[in-house]
Amino acid sequence: VSDVGFDSQKHEQTRQDVQQGGAGLESASTALQSLADAQSEDMWGNEAGVAAAREQLISFLTLARKGFVKEKGGYEDFGSKVNRAEEDFTRTEEAAAGQLASAGAAMNSNAAIANAAAGAGSSGSGDAQPSDAPTAGAPSEF
Repeated sequence: VSDVGFDSQKHEQTRQDVQQGGAGLESASTALQSLADAQSEDMWGNEAGVAAAREQLISFLTLARKGFVKEKGGYEDFGSKVNRAEEDFTRTEEAAAGQLASAGAAMNSNAAIANAAAGAGSSGSGDAQPSDAPTAGAPSEF
């Protein structure tokens, strides 16, 4: 069984990181598209070697832009999964607290348990047993 914890305060400090990272990737993608669009034949010339170099640069810039777009999607997906995990941890923690409260209330409503708990806190020897507890002279039926 693994012990898993979630620190909401630390997560809150970094919550904007995914948004800011996504915005940075979007900005880079937009800049690469603008740079690719600016590669006009008028500026490069129309010689075969120069035209081939321009086309390769445009291809590279377009591929890099697509990479940034894909990375942004993965980054945002990761952020969504972290937020879902936080929600799941919160629900689990609240459910566990509710179950513990129910168990405590059930134990407090059971007279034998309440009496045993009250007796355990008394100043007596602590060896007191409920009257119906089996003893060496009178073992239980089990």
